[in-house]
Amino acid sequence: MASISIQDEMFPEGECFGCGPTNSNGLQIKSFAKPDGSFGATWVPNPEHSNGGGSVCGGILSTILDCHAAGAASHALRAGAVTKEFSMKFTAPTPMEPLDLIARVVDRRSRSAEIEEIGRASC
Repeated sequence: MASISIQDEMFPEGECFGCGPTNSNGLQIKSFAKPDGSFGATWVPNPEHSNGGGSVCGGILSTILDCHAAGAASHALRAGAVTKEFSMKFTAPTPMEPLDLIARVVDRRSRSAEIEEIGRASC
């Protein structure tokens, strides 16, 4: 994997709550291009990211997946990307443990990219 994240390389002054390098109160998602063409990230939840029942809050999960996918799209397009459409399927509660994210570009056009993403607990 690359040694510098997509966010730090492309948006070093970014203030996004999910992935902005300068947002010290944010989630600090760091996405990295992998040799196989996918994009990886590992995110570790803090106690304040809990849903109150021992799992990660669904809104926080949505934010980290959205920001990681936007990082993958930005890298693929070599330009900033924003989310046009987003859908998510929760298959089980996500434990308060490190989460591995993998994103793949499944369609790329001149001004848009479709990203498919999986998040799994590292346990």
